[in-house]
Amino acid sequence: MKNILTIILSLVLSWPCLSFAQTERKANWKLPTEGVIRAFVIFAQIEGDNYGDEHYNSEIWPSGGLPVNPDSFIDTELKENSADYESLLSQTYNEISFGKLHIIGDYYPSLIRIPDYEWTAKKDFEKAFNKIEKDTFKTAHNYTYPNDFDNWKMVNGEMVEGHDGELELRLLIIRHAEGQYDRGATSGLILEITSSQMITYASNTALKHEVGHAYFPGNNYHSGGHNAGERYFISELNGYDLMSGGDTFMKSYNAWNRHWIGWFPDNYAYEIQAMNQSGALVNSDLDYMEHKGEVKEFIIRDTPSTGDAVRIKLPYVGQGTEANQYIWLENHQFLESTVNGKYWYNTNFTPKGLYINYQVGNDDLAGRSSIYALGISTLPSFGNYDYFYGDTVVDGVARKVRRTSYEYNNPLTGEMMTERMVMDENKDNSLIIPDLSSFYTKYEVFDPYYTYINGNIIPEEDCVYLTYAHLGGKKQCFYEGDKAGIGYNPALVPKITVQKSNKTIYLNGLSVEFVDQLMDGSIKVRVRFNDYDVVNDVRWCGNIVSKERVILKQGKTITFDRGFSPTRTNNPEIFNGMKLFNDPTSFVAEQGSVFTMEAGSNVIVRNGSTLTFKAGSLLTLADGARLVVGQGSRLNLENGAVVRLFGDSQIVIKAGATVDIKNGINLTLVDSESVIKCDEYFINANSGQDIGQIPFSGYGDIVILWHEYNIQNRTISEEESVYGAVIRAGSHVNKNAVVGDVVVEDGGKLIIKYKDGVLLDSGFSTEKGAELIIKKDRDN
Repeated sequence: MKNILTIILSLVLSWPCLSFAQTERKANWKLPTEGVIRAFVIFAQIEGDNYGDEHYNSEIWPSGGLPVNPDSFIDTELKENSADYESLLSQTYNEISFGKLHIIGDYYPSLIRIPDYEWTAKKDFEKAFNKIEKDTFKTAHNYTYPNDFDNWKMVNGEMVEGHDGELELRLLIIRHAEGQYDRGATSGLILEITSSQMITYASNTALKHEVGHAYFPGNNYHSGGHNAGERYFISELNGYDLMSGGDTFMKSYNAWNRHWIGWFPDNYAYEIQAMNQSGALVNSDLDYMEHKGEVKEFIIRDTPSTGDAVRIKLPYVGQGTEANQYIWLENHQFLESTVNGKYWYNTNFTPKGLYINYQVGNDDLAGRSSIYALGISTLPSFGNYDYFYGDTVVDGVARKVRRTSYEYNNPLTGEMMTERMVMDENKDNSLIIPDLSSFYTKYEVFDPYYTYINGNIIPEEDCVYLTYAHLGGKKQCFYEGDKAGIGYNPALVPKITVQKSNKTIYLNGLSVEFVDQLMDGSIKVRVRFNDYDVVNDVRWCGNIVSKERVILKQGKTITFDRGFSPTRTNNPEIFNGMKLFNDPTSFVAEQGSVFTMEAGSNVIVRNGSTLTFKAGSLLTLADGARLVVGQGSRLNLENGAVVRLFGDSQIVIKAGATVDIKNGINLTLVDSESVIKCDEYFINANSGQDIGQIPFSGYGDIVILWHEYNIQNRTISEEESVYGAVIRAGSHVNKNAVVGDVVVEDGGKLIIKYKDGVLLDSGFSTEKGAELIIKKDRDN
């Protein structure tokens, strides 16, 4: 016997002949994936509903009758092409299946009244179903009930053509006042929507979503916008998906939806495919670890119409209880013939471009995975930032707003523009709202009415809907010339999750560049698996691990900083007067990793951050590079770590910082001006050893930047560098020392670096052939 939401079929389309082994898929769905399904629809109204017409859009659905356009919900007849279908429901399932699946239907010709509304949708349906005629009758478009709606049966766990006395798919649409009742569904067979949404894109989206539960079974498959179910993330990340909730910014589906079900174009050669430069279809399902060091280029045609896409499995995540994570690349050109083109409703712009989706989990095709909602979400090209939250009043109504600026870029753990605000509104030191009646975890998330960037509001014309930037906008996709990777915002690193507990950001060499928008709408992308260049100033926050390389390019800066965005739901810490649901930043360079600082580049470690270089890691600073460890932060150089300073490069330890340099470190201060410099007398954190006694090779030095440094009674015959806030040199600049001249002999070299000033007093002299260099030390 079938479930209530089974299917009807009168035509089965043949599956293409494959030249390769198809991935094994267990039946994850309760409806056929090919053929014709005819749904039976009932329109109903609650008896005794005493809400006045002002609570309804009676012009769309007058009380006591059917909606004025009941045919808008589902097509009643088969169409030759997907674009010929007039309803979002019918077109979507025909288009996503490459014409293999037709979901059509018809409705009971009269309004049904049911006595009351219950949360259990199945009971509501049975109340309505029991009120229709019991014998054979004709539906609104002359189908015969029930025979025309019973064409499939279950045999050995699979749907095949045949009759078993049960309908395949039943849809219940109830007229009621918005907000009076909630919407619910049972296995995607029953739909209820508010009258104010009737015959609008929103209502048709809900219908498409509920039918989708027959293919993506539970609420934990909600993605690209979330309604219910336990989810991977604290916040609600938006995007587009066949099972998108109310926060979706497109009415479409994504390439993973097709991959999950097994809907492929007739001429497909690989389950995930795109074209190479020669126009041949190639396998584009890639594992980062299998292609490390390579560079690949793909031509991605319009994904909805061709199925082209690229998927890349991210490295290092997915161990133990963690979920695997992937990056999907899709091309959406919003062709008029597709669902995207027909149902996009912002007339200010159409965001044609490259879309990057994250897939978290959702990769067990052999069965119904134990997954969580929001497994698919879109990465906008604007990148990730820390936001500050507040309230404002708009037209007398209090509204939530969020603000950020470019200095708060946080590509690793920050929040995206296309997600909702997360804040401890009830001030109970938790981001979870207790609700014992709820079957899923609720977080304190809010819709930001305004988003400010550098003090400027994102205007309505840049957003999909009003000023709600989280519902999408101009920066929801990537355009020609855009790039994502380790040196950009956004970066292509694993996301932090609260379910499956991925708490680590693993850096990698993956980058994706939108190289060219071709005349036919195709997009040329370059995927690098060896792109370690940090070519922009970036601010890195979180628990970060490097197993490969980081190359900080000339003149650029990495700031290791405490982020503001939440990475956990409880146990907040107060930092600089802010309540933060995260930990201080930690960066660990593991064995075999290389961290290269090119000339004039800077690494700043601040606000409690820690840098650790383990045995077998390599840190190099080129001429003019500086690594500055700020107050309250820490630098660990472990036994076996290799550290090389060249030219005028510095590691600067500020007052109040902590440093732990082991005796077993392989430290070379290559040139005379290569220096580890401390702002005050310093004891090595764990060993209790004077930092000046750490063994090293080369011509540089480990120095204490004393407030005052006096040179007296000295003869300098070789190269020597001195540092200090104020430096004095002469025969009697120090009253407590032995009086005597300071002479720089022939062949000697004295380099004086000062912060505030230099005094060359009587008794200081340089011989012919001696060299004296005086320069202001770089600002700390």
